[in-house]
This record gives sequence, C-alpha cells and structure tokens, in this order.
Amino acid sequence: MHTSLAQVFGAGEGIVLKGEKAVFNKERDRKPHLNEVGAEKLLARAIRSYTLQHNGPPKRVVVHKTSRFWPEELRGLRKALGAIYYYDFLALESRETRFMRVGKKPPLRGTVIQLGRRNYIIYCNGYVPYLRAYPGKRIPRPLEVVEHHGDSPAVTVCQEILALTKLNWNSCAFGSGVPITIRFARDVGRILTEVPNNLNPETKYKFYM
Repeated sequence: MHTSLAQVFGAGEGIVLKGEKAVFNKERDRKPHLNEVGAEKLLARAIRSYTLQHNGPPKRVVVHKTSRFWPEELRGLRKALGAIYYYDFLALESRETRFMRVGKKPPLRGTVIQLGRRNYIIYCNGYVPYLRAYPGKRIPRPLEVVEHHGDSPAVTVCQEILALTKLNWNSCAFGSGVPITIRFARDVGRILTEVPNNLNPETKYKFYM
C-alpha cells in the first residue's frame, strides 16, 4: 500500500493524518508524490486539525518532505494555505556528499554549508564540543536541503531542522541524523501499511509509540 502521511507537530499532542494514495512516475523519479488535489487535501486537513486543537490557525506552516516537489504538489500545498502568509516547504535527502575538516575530528554538529541558492547541507550528526566527542559509530552523513520554497532565511530553517533532531523523547540518544518530522513519519508509515483499508487509523500519535 502506498499512501501519503502527514504528522502535525506543534504545542500539544501530535496528530497523525492519513492522506490520499501516493503517485509513482518512474520517468520522473522513483519516489512517492501527490497530485495537486491530494496535496491540497492533506495539508488542509493538517491545518484544520491544528486549528481545532489550538483554537486558531498557525501563523506559519513548515512542510518537510523526503522527495522533491512536483509543480502540481506545490500548487496544491499553496492552495491549502488559504490566508496563512508565512510558509516553508523543504525537500530533505540524505546524500553521500561529505565534507572533511582539518584535524582528526569529524565536522561539528550543526555545520551548514550552502551549495547554491536554497540548497544547503547540514550536519545533524558530528563532533559535539560540549561532550568533547562524536556520539556516533561511522563517518557522519549530512542531510541536504535539496529544495526550499518559502521566505525564511537558510539559518532559520537549518536551526529548526537541527532542533527537531533532539525531540525524540522515546530515545536517550543525544540527537538523530534526521529531524523528528522525518523519523516519526517513517515509523508511523510502516505501521499504517498493516492497517486494513476499511479502517480509519487513530489520529493521536500515542497509539503509534
């Protein structure tokens, strides 16, 4: 089963939303996408759920995605925003491109390298001066922001990504290589593949822990 999934993160309990069926087009890439209607419906449901929980819409919407944005997806997401003016849509991928620094230690955790306009590499894992160690087993792989649609500067979106790597309260690890938005979506997605099509999955994240 290939379906879309949205998780709403904010002040309060996390919300899990199952969206429309994912679309695959091997000629464009091998990753799941949504058509314009599916993207609009999924984000609109996420905003509506947030509004009901917090008695008001969010002032800014940030979307983390593990595949690039098709033009129709962007159109659908922007339609769903309605009157919400501030937004950032980010496509995040783990890449084999790595940078080294002088000395014997890995790159510092939090290092950001701008490869081009709206294209950044961020080390979510790496050497931590406070610990005087690199809490990892292998050479750290950076996370690349391959697409960024929105008005926030690079420092803002990268700081947010780094902060979200420390929000996994189910782990004692210092940090994760990916933000919680991506990590939990993968975990919940594997669970949803076992849910029969005739059942509506629970929307509260506590059922997936």
